[in-house]
Amino acid sequence: PPGRPPLPLVHVLDLHPRGHVRPHVDSVKFCGCTIAGVSLLSPSVLRLVSCRAPGQWLELLLEPGSLYVLR
Repeated sequence: PPGRPPLPLVHVLDLHPRGHVRPHVDSVKFCGCTIAGVSLLSPSVLRLVSCRAPGQWLELLLEPGSLYVLR
């Protein structure tokens, strides 16, 4: 956001074709208030699960070259 410099850290994940990232909550302390991701070489599925209601979730297909931003 305006007036808040971006954090100097970047996470890069290069996953095996059958690899996955386990469920987790990104910490604002380490990631800041905005998270962006890009799917480069292959399609992937991003699953967002509600922390308040774990039975509520959304899956998004990320085609190669897709960018997502979470705030």
